[in-house]
Amino acid sequence: MFKVIEPGKVGVQTLFGKVQDHVLESGLHIINPIVDVTTFDIQTQTYTMSAVSNEGQKEGDDAIRVLSSDGLEDRR
Repeated sequence: MFKVIEPGKVGVQTLFGKVQDHVLESGLHIINPIVDVTTFDIQTQTYTMSAVSNEGQKEGDDAIRVLSSDGLEDRR
């Protein structure tokens, strides 16, 4: 069986629920027909988080709230 892995992706093979050690890089591969191949996107993606409610792809405030060293809330 032939499997094509697109550029920017990798393929992970599983056989009867067990993940195989060999990762399929982009290109054409000959694999066992009973092996399942799951592709994953490995391209770098950017996501901007903001406290401004109408900025970016997500509606609303998606900023992360963390505690500073003195125990006060800080928005990042």
